[in-house]
Amino acid sequence: MNSHLARATLLVALSIAPGAAAQTRAVSPRDSLVLRPGDAVRITVWRNPEFVVEPLLHVEIGGEVVRPNLYTLRPETSVADAVALAGGPTDRGRRDSVRLLRDGAQTVLDLTKPQAGIARTPIRSGDQILVDRKRAVFRETLGPIITVAGATAAILNVILRRNR
Repeated sequence: MNSHLARATLLVALSIAPGAAAQTRAVSPRDSLVLRPGDAVRITVWRNPEFVVEPLLHVEIGGEVVRPNLYTLRPETSVADAVALAGGPTDRGRRDSVRLLRDGAQTVLDLTKPQAGIARTPIRSGDQILVDRKRAVFRETLGPIITVAGATAAILNVILRRNR
């Protein structure tokens, strides 16, 4: 059993090694499976001499989702699935404006159009997925203005009554 664990450890070490080289060359589709600092590996040992090594990637999911957090997800998880794992958008969340921050670039995804394909994009290590908030004109603009106007009117009423 120890020889199987030794083989698994060697396999993990070999899979991490290409990560250093990935920083000095162009990004290819294979780079999405490169482990970065903070990622994890799940090693499952079965009863027979075979074992399974599964990379787990750290992805931050935030903004207007039910459970914003840092998640450890399998590489085949799509952006849409990652948002769903975080509980989905809140009632204030915009499913049509989900930002994917990856390698210094930002892409806005529309999860209301699953046929667009980009929402099915697999996650990569270090991705940040942020669900934007819906704009509410009354709550964010008119409500505060009305509150300030009401408070001002009340203060003026008190001042004018004292001066009579």
